[in-house]
Formats: sequence, C-alpha cells, structure tokens
Amino acid sequence: MTNIAIATCREWPFPAGDDPLRREVRARGYTLYSGPWNGAQQPFHEADLVLIRGCWDYYKTPQAFLAWIAALADRSVRIRNRPEMLRWNLDKRYLLELKELGITIPETVVVDPKSNDTVLEEMTTRGWTQAVLKPTIGQSGHFVERLDVERFEMWPERSIPTPQALLQEFQIDISSLGETMLVFFGGHFSHALQRKIAPGEWRSNSQYGSSRERCEVSSNIVKQAQRALSIFARPPLYARVDGLVKDEQFVLMELELIEPELGFREVPEAAMTFCNLLDELLR
Repeated sequence: MTNIAIATCREWPFPAGDDPLRREVRARGYTLYSGPWNGAQQPFHEADLVLIRGCWDYYKTPQAFLAWIAALADRSVRIRNRPEMLRWNLDKRYLLELKELGITIPETVVVDPKSNDTVLEEMTTRGWTQAVLKPTIGQSGHFVERLDVERFEMWPERSIPTPQALLQEFQIDISSLGETMLVFFGGHFSHALQRKIAPGEWRSNSQYGSSRERCEVSSNIVKQAQRALSIFARPPLYARVDGLVKDEQFVLMELELIEPELGFREVPEAAMTFCNLLDELLR
C-alpha cells in the first residue's frame, strides 16, 4: 500500500485547511500520516511521498528545516514540492530574481534591518514616505514592520532574526484592494481566493483578522501570475501566487511554495484535482 506523509508543525499537526485533502487522500486508498516535520521521523522515512504542507514554524529554525529536507533527500524520500524549490523559496530575496524576469513586484531593496539610519537613507533616496520591512526568512507576518519617515524618531530597535531584510515601498491601497491569491497545481491554474483585510489593518495574514473567499479573476491576471512559475524548468506540484490586482495589472507580493493554505475549504473540489496529480506522481 502506498504511504503518504503530510508534514505539518507541532502547534498545528492537523491543519483544518487540509481536511478536504486528507479525506480525499484516504478515499483513494492511500495510507496517510500527518504530523510535525520536527517530530517522529519514522513515518517520513517510510513514506512513498512526503507533502510539505503546514510547516508553519520553519521560520524559527530555518537551518534545521533545511537540514531535515536534506536528510530526507539523502534517504531518497520523494518530497513535494521538490527540495531545490523549497530551498529557493525559503529566502524572500527570490522576489528580486523574479523582478529580473520582468515580473512586477513592489519596489524592493535589501537592507541591514538593525540600522535605522540606513533604512531611513534608503527610503529618503527613493522618495518613500512609508515602507514595509520584513525578514528575508519569515512567515505569517512575524517581525514585519510598517515604517513612516515622519515618525523616524519613534522607530524601535528591532529584533529581526535575519542579518538582512527586505525594504519595500508600502502599497497604500492594499487595505482597500485586499490580496488576490491564485492557486496552481502542476503549473495549471485551479482557483483564486480574495483575502479581505480587517478594518484599520494593513497586514493580510489571518492572525491580523483577515478573511478570504473564492473569487473570479480574468485570464489576463492568471497569465501574469503564472509567469512567476516560469523560473522553473518543471512546475511545482502546488503553488500559491499572491498579489495585488490594480487595473488588470498583477503586482506580485509572494510566491508561496512551502506551506501555503491552498483554499481546499473554500473550493473542496480542488482536493480532487490535487489528488489526481498525486495519482499520476505515484503511479
């Protein structure tokens, strides 16, 4: 019998967002294990396929997470998304590589996050009155700050855990636009979700009160979002491409290949589409 292991984290060993996926996997006759990546290892070692899904604590110990991926690969365990994609996607500086391919992202520069003077100089040089500072390795909005030049004297000393950070021009219309998330399976568009930001908030993460629902997007937006996947010779098994839609232009905010929610609760039939790919992969 074929064994599938879904890698999660200790705080959320059975993420509710993947309930439809787990049901569909079992319905197809696979043996399923779901548990934290940094917990018991035998189920992962014995798996025919390890799906990296709810590893939402990897940002705390990124090198340990990468070492775990490498150890599985050394044992010839099949991992999806592929290890090289996970390593690349772990560091948010990948956005600058995508920009070189002509993909639209917010204006972005790499800075030393511990030097307020350097950050201020970068903002002033570029004429930004507001910016967002985020660690190069991060998740769920942890350590992300919104900075205002006029409040420079009140900027705190920060504890961003990475030696470098991304400084991005603040997208003033993010609260009204929300964030559009396009889900791709095997490089093909599946569905889109609209993330609505809580009143008075600018962060789109669920811990700050955002909500989401299925939405429709034009073929033009799909095509623009899909370009973010063109960096790979072979498409990822799953990807979520997050961005802002402004007058039919897609501004990429994140390309999520490690642990994104894929909208299975909002679009339950997507679990069937995903498992069709698993069938092909494991045939």
